[in-house]
Amino acid sequence: MRSLILAFIYFTTLLSAEVIETDLLIVGGDESGCAAAVQAARLGVKRIVLVNDIDWLGGQFCTQGIGPMDEWTLVNGKRIEFPATGAFAEILERIHTHNRQTYGLAKPGNSWCGSNTIEPKAAAKIFEDWLAPYAAQITILKGWEPMKVLVENGCVVGAEFRQTNATTLTVKAKLTADSTDWGDVIRLSGAAYMAGPDLKSRFDEPSAPESLDPDGEQEMNPISWCPLLRETGKDSTIPKPARYDAHSFTDWQKAPPWGDWDGSGGI
Repeated sequence: MRSLILAFIYFTTLLSAEVIETDLLIVGGDESGCAAAVQAARLGVKRIVLVNDIDWLGGQFCTQGIGPMDEWTLVNGKRIEFPATGAFAEILERIHTHNRQTYGLAKPGNSWCGSNTIEPKAAAKIFEDWLAPYAAQITILKGWEPMKVLVENGCVVGAEFRQTNATTLTVKAKLTADSTDWGDVIRLSGAAYMAGPDLKSRFDEPSAPESLDPDGEQEMNPISWCPLLRETGKDSTIPKPARYDAHSFTDWQKAPPWGDWDGSGGI
C-alpha cells in the first residue's frame, strides 16, 4: 500500500511539473524499451520514466505487426529457432499462456516464418502486464513525441517532448536510453551515427555490399500492412466488390513462387 501511495504522489507530481527529474529516462516503448525498464527496476533503480509516442507498448510484437516473430535460421542444413532466454523467454511464456487460454494451443496459426505468434492487441496487454508489478518505480507517459535532446558537456542529460495539443514536457535524467524506432535520441543529440547497411570492409560479413549506391544509402525495411486472419469454421466469401479487377493482381502471378525457395540463407 505504501509503495502505491508513493507512486501516486510521484505520478501526480509529474503531471503538474514542467520539469521531471528521474534516474533513468527511456525514450520509446518498444520491446527493448520495456525490457530496459523492467530490468532496471529489478536492479533497484528507483525512478524510471518511460516515454512513448503512442498508446501501445511492445514494438514489433504489436504496433509493428510482426505477430509471427522471425526467429529461426539454418544450422548444418537444419531449421532451428533462436534460443530464448531472459526477458524474451518471459514474454514468450506469457504469449504461450495467452494462446492456450484463447485458442487451446501455445503456437496457433501454423506460421511459416516463426512458430511463435501473437495478435497485436493481446501483445500490447502482455507488455502492460509485464511492467505493472513495477509501477512504484516505472512511470509510463504516452502520447509524447521527442522534440529536443538536452546535452551538457557532451553528455545527454534528458529530453524535451511535445503532445499533439502543443503541451510540452521536459525530463532530466542521469541516464537516457534511446528505444525509439527511428533512433530519435541519437539523431537529435547531434552524436555521430550511421544509417543503412554496413559495408563488407567494416565487419567482413560475406553477404555485405562492397559499396553503396544512392539507393543503398537510403535502404531500410519496407512498411507493411499486416492483416489479422482468424479461422471462422465456415465459408465467409463476400460478394465481388464493384471495382474489383483480377487483372490488377497479375504481377503476383509473375513472381517466383515462394514454394521454390529452399530457405538456404535462413532469415
